[in-house]
Amino acid sequence: MIVRIIKLVGSVILVLMSLFSGAQTFHQFDSIELLSTKKSLIKVDNPVSSILITAESIDNLDIELNTEGTIYALRDNIDVHGKRPSAFIIFNYPINEFTLSSPSSINLKYDLFYAPKIQINPGNSKNKKLDCEKPSTVSYTTWRAGLPEPKKGRTATLVKHCIVHHTAGSNSNTDYIDVVRNIYLAHTQGNGWDDIGYNYLIAQDGTIYSGRDPQDLTNEDNIQGAHFCSKNGGTMGIALLGNYDLVSPSDAMLESLKQLLSWKIFKENLNPFGNSLHPNSLGDQLGSIAIHQDGCSTACPGSNITSVIQKIKQGVNDNLEGCGLFLSATTVLRKKQIRIYPNPSQEVFHIAKTNSLKYTYSITTSLGQLVKSGVISSSNEIIRLDSGIYTIFLVDSFGNKTVQRLVSM
Repeated sequence: MIVRIIKLVGSVILVLMSLFSGAQTFHQFDSIELLSTKKSLIKVDNPVSSILITAESIDNLDIELNTEGTIYALRDNIDVHGKRPSAFIIFNYPINEFTLSSPSSINLKYDLFYAPKIQINPGNSKNKKLDCEKPSTVSYTTWRAGLPEPKKGRTATLVKHCIVHHTAGSNSNTDYIDVVRNIYLAHTQGNGWDDIGYNYLIAQDGTIYSGRDPQDLTNEDNIQGAHFCSKNGGTMGIALLGNYDLVSPSDAMLESLKQLLSWKIFKENLNPFGNSLHPNSLGDQLGSIAIHQDGCSTACPGSNITSVIQKIKQGVNDNLEGCGLFLSATTVLRKKQIRIYPNPSQEVFHIAKTNSLKYTYSITTSLGQLVKSGVISSSNEIIRLDSGIYTIFLVDSFGNKTVQRLVSM
């Protein structure tokens, strides 16, 4: 095997003492020319947990990486977020050498990273939340422990579009926090961004990771990211870990995606099926729930997400109806002018309304048994329910219906 490195454009090693077992973060970048008749062996003194390979064009990424008998096809890991296409591979365990081979002679730039592994207990981060509440997430302060801090400076944005991505990485790596940590290093140390590009990341087991650190500017969901073809204003980026051109997303992942979208769509009073002005997308209009392909030419988020995006929108809409948000005949989403709180409650629920309409209501158990019914005419009514899960059906004077779940503890 012949090794030929044409030029070394330099290396930068960022060494920071980790908070865990004395391990160190690491970043090194080099340039290499691959010859079609040879395999190039790369050896490094430091452990490597991931590699970012950048080429002049996507056609140049028809490359294989081999490490200890495991072969990675870079074409399955292509990312087009930067100015040039790249492929990002996270290894299941640290390595010190690998070979690159290509059917044609090309010049490449590669970045090597090492993120020390950490272990956390996600706690209740995967617990099911009620319809439109914000689902639990693993904080950036938790998964980022021991890594370089993000750069200062944030931009707030009024989100009208939730953009779904996939990371195009491994579908079998179950050390999800390690995957997120390595993506963070690739975005901040490799791409030079101020932080990880996504507002949220969702693992195959349904765990949601908070992405960009808001640095006390505003809420984390309204921090402008780096994920939508350099057209990030008014968007919130959600990345699904894995490559969904190759496999279908898990039920747990899709459920967490619907929870996260339901909360954000409810919070911003958006229409999950609607479109609004976003002149920097491929057209003037962009969906409230959209995908990376709507902004530029890319396979992201993969055909197996693209094919179910309408079902995802429908699932979000179903959740919204349970939260008192409905699509009117003109397809404008409006909040019901009636509120039930607290929910969940210690057996006592307040029903407040801000209009003069009368509402008839019926409350059933989870088995469909009617337990209460009546008319709400005053601005504040009180209803008491024994412990259990119930459904309340409300109908106003015009026949508009609201359905909501009630949890009495």
